[in-house]
Amino acid sequence: MRYMLSYDLMETMRNTNQWLGATAQAIGSYPAFAMVPNPALQWMSAWGEVTERTFQRMVVKPDWAIPTVTGEDGKDHIVNVEIAVPGAFGDLIHFNVAGREKRKRK
Repeated sequence: MRYMLSYDLMETMRNTNQWLGATAQAIGSYPAFAMVPNPALQWMSAWGEVTERTFQRMVVKPDWAIPTVTGEDGKDHIVNVEIAVPGAFGDLIHFNVAGREKRKRK
C-alpha cells in the first residue's frame, strides 16, 4: 500500500495520454478536415496514433516481490505466490507462507 498513490498517479497519466492520442487521431481523421490543404491535421492524426499505441502497450503485470514475513514465533518465513485458478484476463493467486499453519477463514 506504500506505493499505491504513485502507482495510481502514473496509471492516471497513462490513461490520460492514451485518451489524448485517441482524441487527436479521431479529430485528425475527421472527413470534413480532408478538404483543408494544411498537413498539420495529418500530423496530428499520426501523432495521435503513435501516442495511443505507446501508452497502450505500457501495461505491465505487477511483481508482488514479497520476500519474507515475520511469523508469531519471530522467525522469517518465505512467501510463495501460487496460481490457484488460471484465467484468461488474470489469475487468482494465493500467497503461501512456508512454515506457517493454514489460517482459518475470517
